[in-house]
Amino acid sequence: MTRFAVVRDIDALADLIDGLDAWAAAHRAHGSPQAPLGGVWVEHPEESALSCRASSRALDNGPARLRLQFGPGRWTICVTEAAVTPATLIGELLAASGVPGGTRARFVPVFDAAVPPATLAREWQDLATRWPGLVLPPLVSDAAGRLSVASPLQPVMTRATAN
Repeated sequence: MTRFAVVRDIDALADLIDGLDAWAAAHRAHGSPQAPLGGVWVEHPEESALSCRASSRALDNGPARLRLQFGPGRWTICVTEAAVTPATLIGELLAASGVPGGTRARFVPVFDAAVPPATLAREWQDLATRWPGLVLPPLVSDAAGRLSVASPLQPVMTRATAN
């Protein structure tokens, strides 16, 4: 399964980070590890709210079929029934948003802090290239489930091919 979050607007992203820190601390106190997030869907305030509850019917027909939702208001945590890649998750969330002609929402991929920086940069660049303007710079999640901003991303150099 893949956990992801939906935040009501970009300002709620800080609330999500703080909320997940508190949640992770509570889980650590009971000895249960915090499952990492695969990404964060950031809604645009002028578009109708996606939320996991509202989109569950749309997502239930695709590979990101929902199993559980939890949220205190400005953000929601969702869990898909099966593990999905970030690319699949983005595609499903775009389809579920139902905004004709393209959404103004954004997606923030979340990577494990143990992922080597070059791999993180390459995977982020692949997503950002596939969905220009939709994918924001990533967050990283440590072993305790705390989120932080990824260190500055270096462009991935590609080797020139001879003609």
